[in-house]
Amino acid sequence: MASEGLSPAALDKCQTFPSSRSLADRNLLCRIRAHLKTETEELGCPEQGPDEQRYIIYKDVFDKVIDNATAYKNILTSIKKEYEETINILHKGREDSLFLQRKLKSMASEPMTLMAYKKRASQLQNKLELIKQNTAGLEAQLQAVKNSRNVKCEPAEETLPPQDEVSHIKSIPGLTLKESINVDDLCKHLRKLEKKLNDLRFAKETKYVPVEIKTELIQDINRQMQQWDELVMLNKELKLRYKRLKLVADAVAAWGHSGKKVSLTKFILPSLTEANSLEEVDSLWPELFDDNDPGKINESAYLLEYVERFHKLFNDKQYKAAAMHVANCPRGILNNLEVMERFKAVTEYEGNISPLLQFFEAVMGSLSIIKHSPNAKMSLEGVECALKHNRLDLIINWIKQQRLTYSETLGDVIYNYGDTKLRNDYLFLLSKCPSTELIQCLTHEWNGNPAVFSTGIAVLWLISNDHKEVGFHLLKEVYDSGQGALEQIILNDTHCTLEDWQDIADACNIQNYNALADSIFTVLTSQEGGTVITITTDDDNDGARLTEHVLL
Repeated sequence: MASEGLSPAALDKCQTFPSSRSLADRNLLCRIRAHLKTETEELGCPEQGPDEQRYIIYKDVFDKVIDNATAYKNILTSIKKEYEETINILHKGREDSLFLQRKLKSMASEPMTLMAYKKRASQLQNKLELIKQNTAGLEAQLQAVKNSRNVKCEPAEETLPPQDEVSHIKSIPGLTLKESINVDDLCKHLRKLEKKLNDLRFAKETKYVPVEIKTELIQDINRQMQQWDELVMLNKELKLRYKRLKLVADAVAAWGHSGKKVSLTKFILPSLTEANSLEEVDSLWPELFDDNDPGKINESAYLLEYVERFHKLFNDKQYKAAAMHVANCPRGILNNLEVMERFKAVTEYEGNISPLLQFFEAVMGSLSIIKHSPNAKMSLEGVECALKHNRLDLIINWIKQQRLTYSETLGDVIYNYGDTKLRNDYLFLLSKCPSTELIQCLTHEWNGNPAVFSTGIAVLWLISNDHKEVGFHLLKEVYDSGQGALEQIILNDTHCTLEDWQDIADACNIQNYNALADSIFTVLTSQEGGTVITITTDDDNDGARLTEHVLL
């Protein structure tokens, strides 16, 4: 989409100002050029052709130009307002055409589906008749067997069916020969067939419609095609109006930066003449109008094939390929909540990345999301999924690239995540910079706010993650700072339990920090209620363990 307000062509005309221009104007122009260059390079905008990102950049620049134009601020604002209303009308027409296309596609596929259902119903009816015939034959055979068992005095040969009748007996599909002569198995099979028959009757009543529906569909399609023709004519008028307004807007913008040596009316007169001479515009934005042309060959068939391809990939459990298929779908036909729920319902998959996260990575990162932004619910689902997998980097990229629809609930989710993950962030910081100075800052109050975490948690984490010397050095500094300092830290530690401090003491003893270990054990054994302290001594040749039971 072309940029709204100050266009690239207008800026190119403003490269050189007259010498009478004030210093503030020169500074403003320099900042605008620098801003445009920086933003377009960072976002990777193409130099030519329509681009949504470049449209947003130039729209903001035009707002800045209007704010700095005091003499003609009102007329520029009016032009911008008319410009925005025109584009909104174009978007509204485009959305209506999309709706009609989807409805047309749905209606076009219904006659074929109805024919397929009728054919299937005929096949099932034939199969049902065959089942009834086989059931009747089985019932006759069962009755003959029952009669033969009741008549004991007669020879067995007389109870058997005639030889020519036995030769024509066939096994029932789905049953073995033994099951075919067993009453219980036959009754069970009969119940299955009855259930299948009921399902077929229910399907016939619910999945098929009368033939009169075809006439109604044809009439509805004709009405929609007539409405489409009307929208096409309105679309042409709006495109022509846009072209004329753009010519005038560019001329006014160029006059504002030309030194204003001539009057505005005289300056824009050629542009007005050119705008009035325009009679018809073929296409302004190919991707905005041409893609919706109903005259394209087999467009409905192409979209239907695209949807069927997605279903095949999803059913084959190729979730990553299915997610990429959704991201690249034309007109965003698969970018909806129903498709998202299908990915969300998958609980069994291979690998560490869930199909739902693959869906949001592909969809949010695609260029089609610019035209079909997700609604607030889908944005919230995407953020929650990314946070569940600790992918805060994805959320940062989505926010930078304007891929989300913001809501108060979404803001609360991100805020709560940041509030609960603070300790992990600080521990990650310690892993990258394990210094006693940093730990002292994190374990002390700051400006009336409580410490991030306790000394015990920091020491326990350091000695458990290949930073033992730093942890022991921190304890030694506390121990050397004065009598009772270590005891106060242990007693005031609300995050680290006494069992955790005992583990720290055991580690000190193993690393030959005996004074530290003894001090910690002394504090632990002095607590009211008593505790059990187990100490391993290195001097004992037998490796005996000394256990003190303190019962207060």
